[in-house]
Amino acid sequence: MKVVRRPLSHLRYLKVVHCDITKIEFNAPMLSTFVYDGPYIPITLHAAKLENATIRFLGAVFQHCIASLLNGLPDVHNLTLHLGMQELEARWMLNSPRVFSHLRHVQILLIIHYEEYDKILYLVSFLRVAPFIEKLEVHFHDIGTLWFATDGPLRQEMPPCEDKFVNLKDVRVTGFRGARGQAEFLMHVVENAPAIEVVTVDTAQRLTDAWDPNEPIPRLDSAALDMVRAPLLKTLPPNAKLSLI
Repeated sequence: MKVVRRPLSHLRYLKVVHCDITKIEFNAPMLSTFVYDGPYIPITLHAAKLENATIRFLGAVFQHCIASLLNGLPDVHNLTLHLGMQELEARWMLNSPRVFSHLRHVQILLIIHYEEYDKILYLVSFLRVAPFIEKLEVHFHDIGTLWFATDGPLRQEMPPCEDKFVNLKDVRVTGFRGARGQAEFLMHVVENAPAIEVVTVDTAQRLTDAWDPNEPIPRLDSAALDMVRAPLLKTLPPNAKLSLI
């Protein structure tokens, strides 16, 4: 294991892909972009000017990833989190007093297995430590049959949300399959975002949007979109834009 003890004062960009390491920790005060692709490991960046972070973890618990990044990348502004073979825990809160105080744009890319269908709503555990986000994207890709899955709790069963997402203006959900967890998550976010301006719900599985925005669009399933059409129109502010694709 290579240990870097002195500050990396001139480092602005770092990419770590499939390296045989067990931990990343260093002081890089000028680092603006960080990319990691590999197994879940602790990452601690003392990088107060970190603008963009793209993290791809394989084989991790979602809430553990968020708690680790909250401790290790607290100053990030834009976060793309791609999780493959991940697990979701059935808990609403993270055991951390900290929040992402600078985080504004979040893109979460999830491969969802049928064992996790009943836990989709627990993604809200992340939002509760990202109170200042302005744009939220959640891209689902299911392995199995997520269409109209009825597993999981209702949002009314959640503990009250003490703080609303007052800065959140743009929400995008792709890979929407009309599953209860997806619909409940979407409605919870919109109901607690008083300044929302744009909501996009897309049945296409655009998991690769970050790399290939021209990915072919699969067939539209109007029945899935009809599940959320009326509730969203009823909840959204009059001037908000709703796109159901």
